[in-house]
Amino acid sequence: QRDPAELQRLYLGRPSGVQMQGLDAERVLILEDGERVAGDVGGVIDLSKLPLTDVARIEYVTGPTSSLYGTNALGGVVNIVTAPPRAEGVSGRARLEARSRGDWLGETSVAYRQGDAWASADFSLDHAPNAPLVDGQPDTLVPRIDSRLLGLRLGTTLQRRIQLRLKLRWVHDELLGLTSEQVPGLGVYLVDLPDVTDRITARAQETIQLSSNVRGDF
Repeated sequence: QRDPAELQRLYLGRPSGVQMQGLDAERVLILEDGERVAGDVGGVIDLSKLPLTDVARIEYVTGPTSSLYGTNALGGVVNIVTAPPRAEGVSGRARLEARSRGDWLGETSVAYRQGDAWASADFSLDHAPNAPLVDGQPDTLVPRIDSRLLGLRLGTTLQRRIQLRLKLRWVHDELLGLTSEQVPGLGVYLVDLPDVTDRITARAQETIQLSSNVRGDF
């Protein structure tokens, strides 16, 4: 019998992950502006679902760094640093993806920039239908997932070398179904998943550019 996590990845089209130092994607930590990205599939963050339109740079550190970043950082860490909107005035973008299996992803963003001051609002919907076990058992291996994200980013330059940013984000997840877990020596267990999960995060960051290659984030 296949591992349930492997079946999840097969069912969801093998999410795009990163391997480092010979370790698989489950041992690589993905961050966005220094925050852990939530919403993994079988322990793997699907990088194809992360928008890369407003990105200043992508930082990575190879090797074990669990003492600094916590779990899932044995192979290394990838940090995606977002950037202000490039265009002056009002701008926007939209993205829609769908698969023949029935799942789809929709994202939209509206931004406004005037000089060094800017604001951006993001909204996304992610839907994945139920999936029965391959062998026809009545339980559900992968539940139906409906995820909504609403985010707001604000930024300005206080002085020539000092930048201030504020990020607010609300994520609402709804899961319907059961998941199977293979316990060595004990067999397959069915685990009830929470129906509704809400996550609210707020982050304020001050960046001081000390030189062209050195900065401090607080």
